[in-house]
Amino acid sequence: MQLVKVWQDPGGFHASFRCQAPASCLPFVVETAEIGTKTLHAPVVRHAGTAAPVLVKSGQPVNLFWEQGRLRLTRVMVSLDSGRAGDRIRTRARDGGPIVPGRVISAGWVRARE
Repeated sequence: MQLVKVWQDPGGFHASFRCQAPASCLPFVVETAEIGTKTLHAPVVRHAGTAAPVLVKSGQPVNLFWEQGRLRLTRVMVSLDSGRAGDRIRTRARDGGPIVPGRVISAGWVRARE
């Protein structure tokens, strides 16, 4: 991924990226976290003798995200596995492409490649 251009206007900061190897890139949304924005961390509450609920089901659309510092990339993917909070699952774009592993964070949300 190559950063092509960064600019600011009344709507905020914007950035343009280009794939250096198009076959290995997926479309995505870039968000920057503002000060005070909450990150996606779901508490896991387990009661003795009960299993945690399944938060992501195989075949379900999920929000796959990657974040570092104040930068967050988000993409809607399809889950290839079912999972509970903390489980590792595989995701893939609806139109195919590479399989991207991640960890279930909350219902419908998966953190990419921890």
